[in-house]
Amino acid sequence: MAIRNGQGDGWRKFILMLSFTALQFSVCVFFSPASAQATAVSADHTSQNTGQKAVPPGVVARVGNRFISDTVYAQELGRALQRAGIADLALLSQAEQKIIRAQVMENLVNGLLLRLLAENRFEISAAEIDHEIARGRRAFGDGDRYLQWLTQNHLDEDSLRDEVRGRLAVARLRQAIAAEITLTDSELQTACDKARREGKLYRTEETVDFQVIALAFPEGDTQAQEKTEQLAKEILSKIDAGEDFSALVRQWTNDIPAIERDGWSWETPLSSLPVPVADALKTLEAGSVSPPITVPGSVFILRLEKRHTPGEISCNDALPAVQYKLKQIKINEKVSEMVKSAALTMHVELFPAIADSIKPIPIEATQTDKNKW
Repeated sequence: MAIRNGQGDGWRKFILMLSFTALQFSVCVFFSPASAQATAVSADHTSQNTGQKAVPPGVVARVGNRFISDTVYAQELGRALQRAGIADLALLSQAEQKIIRAQVMENLVNGLLLRLLAENRFEISAAEIDHEIARGRRAFGDGDRYLQWLTQNHLDEDSLRDEVRGRLAVARLRQAIAAEITLTDSELQTACDKARREGKLYRTEETVDFQVIALAFPEGDTQAQEKTEQLAKEILSKIDAGEDFSALVRQWTNDIPAIERDGWSWETPLSSLPVPVADALKTLEAGSVSPPITVPGSVFILRLEKRHTPGEISCNDALPAVQYKLKQIKINEKVSEMVKSAALTMHVELFPAIADSIKPIPIEATQTDKNKW
């Protein structure tokens, strides 16, 4: 029963470059699945008569006093087509185009509702925002890649800070929800029994449970690689001094989707990992930490929990993955309830005549696509 990227369908390492390029937020700190994206236009278009913000040009939806821009809509429409493997929206029927456009709009609106809920509940400090931006900039190296990325995504420093603030607030909200969730023994046993009936509790090859701190750098940039390797040595010193590995994952990793599970990967086949990583995990003792391991574009610090031989997976071995998956389901259910409730009380206005005329912005392959494990 392999739970690697939180979805149980194979481990795919998303280094921060994806997160920066995608500008999406949901389950993790900042930049994650597009289904909860909440990029918005903040503008001072306030009506003198009503005190409510008037709709500025180039807007496809209003949520409260925030707006979703045509550019954001076009970017997310492009991502939706990319995920579906559709090369050209025009290849679809009008009915199919309508369905995709409606789903994209729903995702954006729900994401913005969630963001507003989170920002109303949690205050994010300037220092936290600075840290997250620094985390991302490190993956671009010292050249002009970062500025190019801002331009490509129609951002400046101020708008990026605003986006990061929203994503951190959502992450804080999800953490608060998670802290309130208690799983019963009955729920865990039921989930285990179901997985066994479905044939998921069997491993055909040697697997490992481990944590990873993944540090990204631009592939081929020697100076950036040296800086990243030096950072990895400094983090390793902190681990040797007794600092908590999970806390260091949350502070430093560029594997953003893994932050919510503290960098854990369970029941991961050794054959699915890069050779240097697999070799390190074969020799580490349980509970020990590897020296920094460099592969093109990334430096990894690993902590081995356990190695597993082929055969039946006991419920005890499956427990960490089962707990994580069940908790994620409950978090997402609670988030969905909160968004639905907010939609009833917060003013939402759509402008389909504008949205339906917008063409998708093609999404190019990113550095992250080259960094999947």
